[in-house]
Amino acid sequence: MALENTVSIPIDDLNAAEALFISTLANDKISIIIFGDTEKSKLAITLADNLANAVTSGFHRQVIWVKDPSQWNTLRTHLRNGTLSVHDIDPRESIGVSITLSNKTEYALDISKTPDNLTLTLVFLNASKA
Repeated sequence: MALENTVSIPIDDLNAAEALFISTLANDKISIIIFGDTEKSKLAITLADNLANAVTSGFHRQVIWVKDPSQWNTLRTHLRNGTLSVHDIDPRESIGVSITLSNKTEYALDISKTPDNLTLTLVFLNASKA
């Protein structure tokens, strides 16, 4: 799977994962963080990566793939509360979450939903509004 707009967070080294996450957040793009290595998350990655090619209202997009959801407790410390509290986001209940340019959490995609282009477009748009 060729993912041009996706940064895959390493699963075997938490320090390296955290460093990559921090540097990825610093590149002035709105983001969708996708959790896990499930069928739904892989579908979401593929769709979101393709949608990240578009620039909306001057905002560049990217996808951050956190294959190991247990890393979330460490990684979330680098985010701020937006519409959603960082601590209310549970990777067991969400496929992913949108992140604004100021690293605020804006919209979570519920695990019960099947990712599609429209839904993921809305996830990106929610991040660009804040």
